[in-house]
Amino acid sequence: MTAAPPMKVFISYSRRDRDFVANVVDALEAADGIEVFRDTDDILPTEEWQGRLEQLIREADTIVFALSPHSAKSEVCRWEVELAESLNKRFAPIVIRDVEGEDIPAALAKLNYIFFTNKREFDASIGNLVAALNTDIGWIREHTRLGNLARRWDLRGRPAINTLRGSDLTAAESWISSQPRNAPQPTLLHHEFIQASRKAATKRQRMTVGGSLAAASIAIALAGYAFVQQRAAESALRTGTESANKLVFGLADRFRIPRCPAASSNPFWTKHAAFRMNCRRISPTIRNSSAARHGLLFNSATFTRIWMTSQKPRPSIANHSTLPARLPRTNRMRPSGNAISR
Repeated sequence: MTAAPPMKVFISYSRRDRDFVANVVDALEAADGIEVFRDTDDILPTEEWQGRLEQLIREADTIVFALSPHSAKSEVCRWEVELAESLNKRFAPIVIRDVEGEDIPAALAKLNYIFFTNKREFDASIGNLVAALNTDIGWIREHTRLGNLARRWDLRGRPAINTLRGSDLTAAESWISSQPRNAPQPTLLHHEFIQASRKAATKRQRMTVGGSLAAASIAIALAGYAFVQQRAAESALRTGTESANKLVFGLADRFRIPRCPAASSNPFWTKHAAFRMNCRRISPTIRNSSAARHGLLFNSATFTRIWMTSQKPRPSIANHSTLPARLPRTNRMRPSGNAISR
């Protein structure tokens, strides 16, 4: 479990009361959880004293003012009281010497005092002081913390980046609405700081929602565009396929030989193939012809003429029935050159 931060107390006093105040400081520091600030210990010799005193007062949760005739008339002590009052700090005035009422600062005159004038009741007075310091200390600590954050935000020009966020903002709004009865009022800067934090948080939320809606709109638009592109691609593919098919079938129809269909659909092709085979078997002339080699015998009239010619018997000496009854003398067979003349 994290230990609670120490209570920070600043003691305002006159240097003439230094010895008595030292006893009070020692008694407070002996109590648990109290850290005491004072000018003799917390300001370096070469340090600018007024700026350092202002910083110590801002960081303190409670201002203990040691009332005496000397402190009541001290200009420095009066300045410390005025600064603490402008910050709405809680005061705990203690009377260490009797003082006239008209000399007491107005911010302290309206408060109840803890008397240290009876030395025999010193310990009891210290107990009363510690009890007063611990009253509503959680709320008082938050008063100090938020006051310092608000001052930093104000000094930097009140940028949105230095505002409260998330749970800190929620806690601050709860804190400002739960002020104890005797606690000091939050300053105007407290209110402005918390209000600005809420406005910045609302703006960030709207920007987040707007960004989410914009992202969703873009995603939907891209999905629609992808769908349209897909349909267009499918349409282009279908159109291209149809065009390619038309082109292929058109070329096929263009270069197809109408008079030479496939054998499975036209018997002429079968006869033509048989004719080519017969040409190769029966006639070297036909077999070696250019028409036979290049398969150009597709004309039906040519096919019929060549086919009928191939079916006629070849003239032969052995077959006299195919010869004319009388041949002209010039066509009679003559003996070969190798025959012996008679």
